Parts: sequence; structure tokens; C-alpha cells
Amino acid sequence: MIAVHEPFHSALDKELRRRFDATTEPLVVALPAGEPGEGDGGRRERLMKMLWQAVGYEITFDAEGGKE
Repeated sequence: MIAVHEPFHSALDKELRRRFDATTEPLVVALPAGEPGEGDGGRRERLMKMLWQAVGYEITFDAEGGKE
């Protein structure tokens, strides 16, 4: 799985994005940039849910960003 920050994903050529959407290997997922006024906790929860749905496994990180 390749996770791409959504603004970078949007900047890609439309044909390349279409090819990414059509393939399952590797799975390319655009991670949302965040909502205005949304704190880190809300964005983190939304990203965790999105990744869990894409991968089928929950990944957790400690406060310093390392794997728990």
C-alpha cells in the first residue's frame, strides 16, 4: 500500500490517478489533508479508520510517532 498526502495525489496527472484507481497492486490511497478547525486527534482517528478499512488491520503509533 502506498499512502499519498491528498494535495500531492490531486496534483498528479489525471491519467496516472486513473491508473492508480484501477490497480490493486500496489494499492494507492490518498490521505486527506484535514478539515478546517479539526484538531490532530480528529484527523488521526479519521486516518486510522481509513487505513484500517484499506488494509484490514489497525496500526497504532505512540506519541512520538513510533510503532507501539
